[in-house]
Amino acid sequence: MRVGVTDHAVEQYRKKYLRYHGDEMSDEEIRAVLIRVVERGRRLRRLPGGVREYVLDGLAVVVDDRNPGNVTVITFLGYYDWRWWWRKKETGMRRSPKVLAAL
Repeated sequence: MRVGVTDHAVEQYRKKYLRYHGDEMSDEEIRAVLIRVVERGRRLRRLPGGVREYVLDGLAVVVDDRNPGNVTVITFLGYYDWRWWWRKKETGMRRSPKVLAAL
């Protein structure tokens, strides 16, 4: 299986992960991390457009794996647990009694 990584995925990794950890990594090192997520991670769910979300050690990526011999990492989503928490928090705020009473 050949795994490709888009420049956008490298840019998002640098923006969402390295920015808060203060580490410096080259593009090739980032590509190696994202490839490892695809090779060793687990498929979590199918996303619109036929792509899938892969997760390894809390790092989530979106992968186009419709062609099994040639998969591509499209973007880096960040920490899975943090995204889950944020989604739950925002959904709860939209359905809170105060918000519903104001409508």
